[in-house]
This record gives sequence, structure tokens and C-alpha cells, in this order.
Amino acid sequence: MKPLTTKIGYKAIFVFFFSVAMIFLLLTLSKNQKSYIKNGFTRHFPPNLVKSGSKPLELDHNLFYFAGISGNQIYLGNTKTVNQILETDHDLSEWHYITFDIGRFSHIKSAQLIVDSPNFYMMDGITPLILAGDLNDRTVRKIRLSDRLQYYGSESINSSSFLLRAFDQELGRFILIKQGLDISSQKIAPKILEKQIQGIFCTRGRLHYDKKTNKVIFLYDYRNEYIQIDTNLNVEYRAKTIDTVSHAQIKVAKIHGGTKTVLAAPPLVVNKNSCVWDDKLFVHSMLIADNEDKETYKKNAVIDVYSLGNKGYLFSFYIPGLGNNKMRDFKVYNKVLLAIFDRFIIKYQLNI
Repeated sequence: MKPLTTKIGYKAIFVFFFSVAMIFLLLTLSKNQKSYIKNGFTRHFPPNLVKSGSKPLELDHNLFYFAGISGNQIYLGNTKTVNQILETDHDLSEWHYITFDIGRFSHIKSAQLIVDSPNFYMMDGITPLILAGDLNDRTVRKIRLSDRLQYYGSESINSSSFLLRAFDQELGRFILIKQGLDISSQKIAPKILEKQIQGIFCTRGRLHYDKKTNKVIFLYDYRNEYIQIDTNLNVEYRAKTIDTVSHAQIKVAKIHGGTKTVLAAPPLVVNKNSCVWDDKLFVHSMLIADNEDKETYKKNAVIDVYSLGNKGYLFSFYIPGLGNNKMRDFKVYNKVLLAIFDRFIIKYQLNI
């Protein structure tokens, strides 16, 4: 028979871990509920903005994301096999793989792929390096990056320069960088991204380059703000999205003896995804408006559209879910919206 003290010890341990699990569950539920309550703003839904979707194109797995659109082709990268590009036409009639040789860099298991035909780029932010290649010969060359930084997002401006989001350990925050083909050709802008909490998660977001205006957009994930920047990293303006979350709702904790910062609870995601086209910013928002029906919101992905030239909100529209799957990634071009649901792609015509 086990001693009483041992039983008490086991019970105390069980109660402790059960309490922690319950707190985490309640935090998660509270974050999810916030998406479905009134958030202090309204949306405008003009009629007939979206035509019915095309027949879904089925892919062989669900790890794809949009890597680029050029000419008559659509390109997808995937997180499973980094040296493969999936190519399909604009009619989504068929697809095939383009495999390129990464040679001595075959150890890379996770990288961001960008296609701007005939050029493609693969960024590994941890190594760190960019592999630049040509779709015609499918070989790559290495572009060295400073190993003082870790890189978490990139956008190609042209064949010789990139914009990067990187974490600077000395500053303890994310910064933006313009990077040329040579490691010495680097311009750092440490103050564009403004930290609110600890400088790591509160400055997460997405970079976009608009070819029509030659402008760069950075949209925060956890707050209602986007920034327009020129290609030399000069801020032109800061603007707000229509929701009311101006301060990132994040809780962080220190682990490994205080050397690593992690999320202590699921954050409130404000802007899940985004893209730019024709001087417009398209945002997949995660917050319901006061004038929306809860059940309609749950079944659809809501896209808010902003004018980059006029710095203001234009309108919103819904993209319906596919079965039990809501839109995971999307791209807008030439009045067409492409959406990925699980392992399917659907094309929608837009009246905008």
C-alpha cells in the first residue's frame, strides 16, 4: 500500500496540470468567442460582387500555398517538398510539377517559394539564404544573407532585389530589410515595424508588393494597421483596417531560463491573410462586424477591400466554404480570386 504522502503528492500534481489545462482551454475559447461577438464596426456588402465558383481542381495533398501568377500560369509552392513548383493554367484544367535541382542545399526542409516567371526564389530564413533560379533551366544559385539575422518573410521586387522581414536579436524585434544580390547590398529599416509588447509576435505580419504602383504593403496579423512603403523603405503612410483592435492581444512567456519567448495563450488573429492587386488591399479578416449574421459569418470567409491610393475601406464580400473547409489561402488578379480549400482550388469571378 502506497504511503498517504505519496497519494497526496500524485493528487496535487494531477490537480495542478488539470488546472493549467482548464485555464488554457478557457483562454482558447475566449479568443474564439471574440471572433463571433460585436466588435464595434460595420461592413458594406454590395450585391453581386462574386460570381459562383468554378469546378474545384483537386490536388494530391493539402500543403499548398500560392507562390505566384505570371502570364497564363499559376504557381503553387508546398511545405512538403521544397524543390517542387506546382503549375496550372488559369482555367484550372490540369496541373503538373516542376522539379528543380537544389544540389548541396537538399538539407533544406522548410522554405518560402516565390515565382515571378521566368524567375523563382526560395528563401530559407534559418540557414539563412535565398536560392534564385530560372524556370527554363531549373537550376539555382545562392544569394547569401547576413547570418546575424533570422528571416521570416520575403517579397520579390525585381530580379535583383527583395524585401525581407527579419528578427534582429540585438534589437529584440522584427525589422524590414531591402536586400540585393550581394550580401553587402543591404539596407535596414529598424523602425518601420512598431512594437507594442515585446517586439516579436506583436510585429508579425505579411509583406506585399504591388507592381501597378511600385509600392510595398505591410499588414499586421494581430492589429488593425497596415503600412505603405516605397521600395527604398520609406514610409508613405500608416492606415487602419475597419475593425477596432488597435493593440495586439497577446500573452507571452519566457522559457529555457528566460532565453526564449513563446506565446502563453492563443493570440487574437485580426488579419489571417491578404494580398494586393490593382492598387487595392484584400484582407481575410477574422473578426465579425456588428451588422453581420453569425451563422453566415461562420460558413464564409469575409474579405475586406481597401483602396491604397485613397487610404480607405471600400467594401467587403464573402467567399463560401467548401464543405467543412473554409478558405485557407487566396490570390486576386485581373478581377479573379483564386482560393485554396484543403487540397482543392476554386476560381471566382469578381465584379469590382
